[in-house]
Amino acid sequence: MRVSLPPHRYATAQSVTSFEQRLTPQLQALPGVHSGGMISSLPLSGSWAAVDFTIVGRPPLKTSEMPSAQYRVVSPGYFQAMAMPTYSGRVFTEDDRFETRPVVVINQTLAARFWPNANPIGAHLTLGGYSPTGGDAEVVGIVGNVKHLELDAEPTFDVYVPLQQVSIGYLPYLVNGMWWVVRGSANPGALATPVRLAAQAADAEVATSRVAPLEQMVAEAAALRRFDAWVAGMFGAAALLLAVLGIYGVMAFGVAQRRREIGLRMVFGANPGNILRLVIGHGMMLAVSGIVAGMLASFALGRWASGLLYGVRGNDVATLCESGMVLLSVALAACYLPAWRATQVAPVESLRQE
Repeated sequence: MRVSLPPHRYATAQSVTSFEQRLTPQLQALPGVHSGGMISSLPLSGSWAAVDFTIVGRPPLKTSEMPSAQYRVVSPGYFQAMAMPTYSGRVFTEDDRFETRPVVVINQTLAARFWPNANPIGAHLTLGGYSPTGGDAEVVGIVGNVKHLELDAEPTFDVYVPLQQVSIGYLPYLVNGMWWVVRGSANPGALATPVRLAAQAADAEVATSRVAPLEQMVAEAAALRRFDAWVAGMFGAAALLLAVLGIYGVMAFGVAQRRREIGLRMVFGANPGNILRLVIGHGMMLAVSGIVAGMLASFALGRWASGLLYGVRGNDVATLCESGMVLLSVALAACYLPAWRATQVAPVESLRQE
């Protein structure tokens, strides 16, 4: 749920924190809700904020060389509500207040990039203009990566700041729109109205919008990719159908052209089993050669196809093998059926048909 606060009444970090402390307990008290928390920009919501950062104690960098991270303000219950794993240190608590030491939590990608062989817990970051007190903040925890921007994008550097230590410079953006996440066992659709009523109970003047399950937001984020994949899948199915029809037609025509040869072989003593093995063996050699060549071409074009996929490699061996087995089955049927029909005709009749 997205919440927008009246700017004239929420001009300080303390007032925003007070609203969060009124709303979160009400959300957590709803039937079927296990946890809840707030974040400034929900993943895949289309809203985001970035901040340049430096690591205290390391050589200073030029402005153009300073790295940037996704900047997120969260309440203590957010990580639990999103089921984000904590890999080292701790996440925020109610003790992380404006008057205490500034702290931040970073994600795995940022930790691995700037502390590849060390533990960043205890290190200090300066967050451009968004440091809580204008100084530096201590890293107290490392959490899992999150797809903030797009599902198929590489993990970003993420920095999380506790709500009670939000920078005054970021406060106007936070008041304009913040997100609440609740996790529970109840039907997500059934929680929409109670969640909205809880926000109104915390402050009747707040505006709420986009009250929806996270699954719906993920589906919306993947809609364009899903459509591209559907179109590519339809073209792939059409290509497979054309290949099936083509293989069957060519193989069946080739076997039909050998009816006179089959008749002669049977006149000279070949039995139906010999004929079937001969025809099927020759046809399958051609089919296997073509399928192998097609699979090699598919591997060569796999990099292009990977741009339309998420969570699946462009050169998916299982899919290619399944397609190859379908084509082999079609080739087998195309060889067997005409050859079997030819063996059912008397050899003399086969010769007369020519």
